[in-house]
Amino acid sequence: MTYWLTVLAARGKRWAYLRVRIISIIVPVALIAMDMIPGILPAWFVVIQVAGALVIAAAAFIVNGSRLRAAFPRSR
Repeated sequence: MTYWLTVLAARGKRWAYLRVRIISIIVPVALIAMDMIPGILPAWFVVIQVAGALVIAAAAFIVNGSRLRAAFPRSR
């Protein structure tokens, strides 16, 4: 779903860009929160999820940066 939204945002769809911004912030927080529950997930799965969360968090800095926000101005 994130890939699809990213493709639509690349085509200029502001609503898709806004959803990518939201996802890039919420998903890493949710993954880390799940990983902190003791005993719910095996250690190897926690490592994979933390790695994925770090990648998505890095993308959040790019997606929420001023350059991309300027590319999708609010229309009034």
